Amino acid sequence: MVETSTSSDLDRLEIDRLSLALNELQTALPYTVAPYFGEALAAATRKLAPDLAGPTLDKYDTRLNLLRTQGVLDLGALLDSRQIADIRAYFDSRPCFAAHIAAKSDGCERTVAECAAIGPQASYRLADIARAPHLIELANRDDILALAENYLGCTPSIYSMNAFWTFPDHPGLIPGLQTFHRDFDDFRFCTMFIFLTGATPEDGAHYFIRGTHRADLVQRRIQETAPQELAPRMEQLFARLAAIDDKLLEPFRGQITTVGGPPGAVVLEDTYGLHKGAVPKTPRLLAWVRYGLYRNVAHFADKIAALPRGALMGRIPDTPRHRYVNRLMAAP
Repeated sequence: MVETSTSSDLDRLEIDRLSLALNELQTALPYTVAPYFGEALAAATRKLAPDLAGPTLDKYDTRLNLLRTQGVLDLGALLDSRQIADIRAYFDSRPCFAAHIAAKSDGCERTVAECAAIGPQASYRLADIARAPHLIELANRDDILALAENYLGCTPSIYSMNAFWTFPDHPGLIPGLQTFHRDFDDFRFCTMFIFLTGATPEDGAHYFIRGTHRADLVQRRIQETAPQELAPRMEQLFARLAAIDDKLLEPFRGQITTVGGPPGAVVLEDTYGLHKGAVPKTPRLLAWVRYGLYRNVAHFADKIAALPRGALMGRIPDTPRHRYVNRLMAAP
């Protein structure tokens, strides 16, 4: 019997084909050009799906302006001690994988202690993270979605969720994690970090260099400090590197912000800007939710597959807007 492709199969193929083509463009385009494609994608979403749009924030909204100009926004403690206890108890019952992202591990289920004995990090599978208490609800809060949407320029797509441990007592720094680096997930994107254990400057804080998410602000700073080296420094600072040379960062030392807080603290950050995590003195558990424009490079690279339809039923509002926002996490 000859199998035939259905209309939905062909539609899926077309969507995947276009996503892969955009991903190739994203990795090939110079940093000076890529933002224009981001605007084009955002504009296309607004045009094709106006009914999915949320509220437009006031142009003087302090939070939105901080995110746009600084690249980082401290949202304070959005989860209380009871909610943190719920999340920690849940993850204590789930298997860990000895890698920063579960899909990049050897696939063997282990305990947190077993992972800590193997290497500096451990993570949970997406199915367990999406089903964890309180996290998907936080990711879909109206105020969070409004900030992400107004920052990106269109209704956001949650394309990645992760929860991972970082352990002390392992030699060396992890390139691209514990050294200043950029993320290259999408043409436009932002990340919500949720601290599930405390993080302080003395123990496992996260660091972000304000203003480095925007080429125009980086260019202005270099022109003030080393105008004769503008072109080569710009190319190096926006190169796809796992670590940025300390000498290149010298003009930006005063812009380094310490990000952290007690368990339950949340920050929204454009991680195209330069950032890193510090080596902790005690095990640190951190979760992220990433908002972008489409099924992007990171979504494919991290081998994320949507949960079955209905997996998040009752956890988020059953509206066309929320089905769209979460379609890459759970089939709508």
